[in-house]
Amino acid sequence: MPVIRACSHCGQKNRIPAKYLASTGRCGACKSPLPSIAEPLAVDDALFDEVVRIPNFVVLSRGRVVMQQPGVVSHDQMEQWLRSAAPVSA
Repeated sequence: MPVIRACSHCGQKNRIPAKYLASTGRCGACKSPLPSIAEPLAVDDALFDEVVRIPNFVVLSRGRVVMQQPGVVSHDQMEQWLRSAAPVSA
C-alpha cells in the first residue's frame, strides 16, 4: 500500500511504497530529491502493519545517530552496537 507524496519542487504526486518511506527517492516527473518522511503519518491498520513489517534499528548517543540499520538484525549485533555507543564509566 503506497503513500502519496507531493514533490515540493513541481507538485507531482508520487506513490512511495511503505518500505521506502525512510529512504530518499526522486520525483517521477522532475527527478528532484524526495526526502524521507520525517513527520508523523496518519495510517490505517493495513498501512501500519506494512510499515512496521520493515523494522529500523537506530542507536542514539547524546541525541545523535551512532548507528542505523534497516531490517532485522541479531540480538548479538544489536548488543554490540549498544555497547559501542554506551559512554565509558569512570
